[in-house]
Amino acid sequence: MLLGKNSYISNDGNTICGGRSFFMIKKTLEKIVDLEYNQDELEEVLDVLRKKDLTQGDKVREFEDLLSKYLGVKYCVVVNSGTSALYLALLSLGIEENDWVITTSYSFVATANVIELLKARPIFIDIDIRDFNISIDILEKTLKDLDKKNLLKKVKVILPVHLFGFPVNPYVYELSRRYGIWVLDDAAGALGTKINDIFIGKFADLTCFSFHPRKIITTGEGGCIVTDSYEIYSKLILLRNHGLGLVDNNLDLFLPGFNFRLTEFQATLGIIQLRKIESIINKRIQIFENYVNLFKLNDLDVVFQEAIDGSRVAIQNFCFLLPKIMLGKRDTLINFLYENGVEAKVGTYHIPLTNYYSRKYNYKKGDFPITDLVNELAISIPFHSKLSYEKQVFIINLIKKFWELYY
Repeated sequence: MLLGKNSYISNDGNTICGGRSFFMIKKTLEKIVDLEYNQDELEEVLDVLRKKDLTQGDKVREFEDLLSKYLGVKYCVVVNSGTSALYLALLSLGIEENDWVITTSYSFVATANVIELLKARPIFIDIDIRDFNISIDILEKTLKDLDKKNLLKKVKVILPVHLFGFPVNPYVYELSRRYGIWVLDDAAGALGTKINDIFIGKFADLTCFSFHPRKIITTGEGGCIVTDSYEIYSKLILLRNHGLGLVDNNLDLFLPGFNFRLTEFQATLGIIQLRKIESIINKRIQIFENYVNLFKLNDLDVVFQEAIDGSRVAIQNFCFLLPKIMLGKRDTLINFLYENGVEAKVGTYHIPLTNYYSRKYNYKKGDFPITDLVNELAISIPFHSKLSYEKQVFIINLIKKFWELYY
């Protein structure tokens, strides 16, 4: 038996508990950096904690510089969350009330919420069953229809999501250029993903990443925006820090902004993990392949996310679809796994059918048929870079046992 009476395999291997004392901070750090941690690296973080200046400083600038070099982009602005990154990115593009932003119907709710908070309107596009990302065919048709109706001028941004690290079809960037629309990539879980050896981060006008504990690397909470535009970068720097900038070595207010800064302590965590990101990604790819092989070996008929040709996926999450014959059994499986010590979750959100968006925009089942299907069949099981093969076997054996009971 791999699991003891009170043992629990978490979905991300990264559950965090906090505390007020220095000891508890240390224990929390050990959990945060558990994926790729050694004692010397923990001491780096503790050294920053021992200093009096914990706010944005040299470590933040170092982290930004390392991220820029890794991705091959000119500018990087780190902030306190991936959601903050998306919000500031839209603000930097001048998105305001009544503007339209095209995005996917299947993502974490933050993708749409940032649009809504700016009083713009999210225009949802159904997804592709192969990669669970925005459907390029439907996107192209939508743009053509809006153009014919003289409504294209309302669309200011296309905001695709590289769901769970799997890249969207790069045709989205060609469409954006054709119609003269900004592209903002939500690459929250795709740090390190490449298309034809080019990192996600180089394709769009702006790209946002997340450093939440469930992402490729973590700072506890955090995120960043990358761009090759100095004009956009300059706006982001101001927006992150109350709108304050230097004039003759004195701070002055240039525009209303926010306190979305990342701390020195968090940046140090990011630096530590960024040093070994390729090793982390390789481990994740191997664990993904292990799962796929185990499903096939046990004749478990499920649908996996497919990567587009020429891509290297920095896999953030292991999500698959149950067969259609098991419609209505997904939540039963989640409960079965939980009762046996394994955390499983619904993949993400069918945003148009959430309470808020369905009420406000009158969306209903059938408006996004592929998202409807994926939403009812998707399940995510434990996935992180320290997940052992033995635990993977244990998880798959539980799923097989459930299969024998219900399939």
